[in-house]
Amino acid sequence: MTTRKNAAAPASEPQEDTPVGGIFRIATIRIRPFAGQVRKHFEEKDLRKLGSSMVQVGQATPIIVKRITGDPGHDFELVNGERRWRACQLVGIHTMEAVVRDIVDEVAQLETSVICNLHRVDNSPLEIANAMNRLRNAGRTIKQLTEMVGHSEGWVYQHLRLLELPREVQALLD
Repeated sequence: MTTRKNAAAPASEPQEDTPVGGIFRIATIRIRPFAGQVRKHFEEKDLRKLGSSMVQVGQATPIIVKRITGDPGHDFELVNGERRWRACQLVGIHTMEAVVRDIVDEVAQLETSVICNLHRVDNSPLEIANAMNRLRNAGRTIKQLTEMVGHSEGWVYQHLRLLELPREVQALLD
């Protein structure tokens, strides 16, 4: 295995052996959901299965949160992991493992959420379309979107086209 310590890393790639933070245990009630979450549908039976698994074996993957201020009821906002967060609440798990990230603004938070969510196979086509559209409205180009999600321009355009369908048809897709 070769290391990159002596090689010049691209500007966007962090250097090896730099601290990136840690995992914190945070009370679920101190975390609020991200209003801009890509995923809109959460099946309770699936959340209960996930929660049951978490009771039995623990939390396999930390959620990602950002610190917030100005909300007396919450200190953190979800970036990724809303299914796990909801599952914990359903089954009575009161704390979660979380990585606290410095997220500069809502667009960066949306990008992180989109990247984490869109590589899963269970997002609806309309959820994907809305996520792509929100990023476009935030100033991202089609090329940037294709690089971000690892799909072709055609894939992005196909999803964006869904937003041109009548609302009734969109409701059927969702």
